[in-house]
Amino acid sequence: MTRDRPLRNKGFSIVELMVTATLLVLVIGGSLRIFAMSQTAWSEGNARMNLQRRASIAVEQMVKGTRGAGEARWHGIREANVFALPNGNRIDYSSPFDTITRSFYLNGTGVVYDPDITVLNNEEVIYDLAPGGNPADYTTQLTFTQVNARLVQIALVVSQRVRDKWIRASYETNVDVRNRT
Repeated sequence: MTRDRPLRNKGFSIVELMVTATLLVLVIGGSLRIFAMSQTAWSEGNARMNLQRRASIAVEQMVKGTRGAGEARWHGIREANVFALPNGNRIDYSSPFDTITRSFYLNGTGVVYDPDITVLNNEEVIYDLAPGGNPADYTTQLTFTQVNARLVQIALVVSQRVRDKWIRASYETNVDVRNRT
């Protein structure tokens, strides 16, 4: 004996499929938008962090100098006993260890150390603020300001273009010139 049951439609109607597809497209589209925004925020934050780190390293190298294999490679600004600021973008100084006048300044994206300003073509880029990058995607500004007879303020501002937006980082420090008389 068989029962007669009313036929039921099995599956989804076209309206149900269209509503589901629309909702799925909206969810996926929103997820992709959030993903793109988070990637942009990450790349900008990463660029800012790298710029800040580079600026910090460059300024610390100017302040402290560096030593290699037992003798001084260059003396930092804090070891100066005499300094002059011929313009706001350069510092000339000498240490008490000798009478040589040294200099730091910015050339493009490189921090330049001149171990003796009386000798031509002996300058050296001690730190490149745009390593491996396109120099057109970076701007840099280095300023030295004399606060008082013993104190020099160094300010370095570095900007990088990331996805058509300029990201900026700055680093400032005051240097108490140790050997100033």
